[in-house]
Amino acid sequence: MKSWWWMVGVMVGIACAQDQLVEAEEGSRPVPAEMQDAYFGDPGPDFLLDPQEILRPDERAEREKFLRYHAEDSKIDFHVLLFQEDQALPDGVRLEELGERFASKGKPALVALYFYGAPNRAMLEFSPDLTEKVRPSDANRLLVQCIRAAEGKGNAAEQLEAFCVQAAIRIFWVEQAVGLAAPTESMPSSSTEAPEPPKIEGVPAVPMWRVHAEAWIREYGVPAVTLVLAIFAGGIARWLIRRREVHTFPVATFESRLGGGHGAGIGSVVSFGSSEVSPTTQREQTSDSLGGI
Repeated sequence: MKSWWWMVGVMVGIACAQDQLVEAEEGSRPVPAEMQDAYFGDPGPDFLLDPQEILRPDERAEREKFLRYHAEDSKIDFHVLLFQEDQALPDGVRLEELGERFASKGKPALVALYFYGAPNRAMLEFSPDLTEKVRPSDANRLLVQCIRAAEGKGNAAEQLEAFCVQAAIRIFWVEQAVGLAAPTESMPSSSTEAPEPPKIEGVPAVPMWRVHAEAWIREYGVPAVTLVLAIFAGGIARWLIRRREVHTFPVATFESRLGGGHGAGIGSVVSFGSSEVSPTTQREQTSDSLGGI
């Protein structure tokens, strides 16, 4: 039942994103005509298409490096077309055709149309060989997760990075779902070394498992550390409270014998096993009789 409601939430989120997309396009400007061939023509060797030079050179190189690492380690390529925040796609552009163009490079592909600074307008399109296998609900869920990851960041550059990282992580599970990878191959682990990514001149090679580990730390590191610190602080507080506890021990009463307040030459000692534990937990009382003349 919970999973059904969760699916309803995902579909509502997609509907809201689509509504926002329509509203944004009503007041948007088209992609410059001289740039359209670079975006929608024959795909080149780059995985990040930024002919308008929206990113700084160092940012563009960093994103391209990440996408190349992903392509080396994954059976599904990931391409990103970067547009200005307020731009709209030209009339006649079909997402299905974009998927076909990038699949022509020899591998299944996922194409992202990303509007820099407006992650809620992002669109994803699988190549035809994947569209037949990936359920629409799964594709919608992937898009929602990527948008949420991006919207959790403070500036446009970090949003783009979070979007790409989240998409790359989810692509590994898509590979498993469509049968391109065995379960043990879907996500590199510490016991299975990931293939080394291609070396780019002037840039040290970084294995994909490290890239995904760093992405996990960036997304979940702070909550995990906060949880551990909270548990530790709770243990310390509990120890201090128990240490400061004060127990009041009851006065033991006994029935009189033959009407006397005490026996001649006989005493009784009532003791508790520990002065640091509540008396109510020390149920069994033992007496020590003292004899005297």
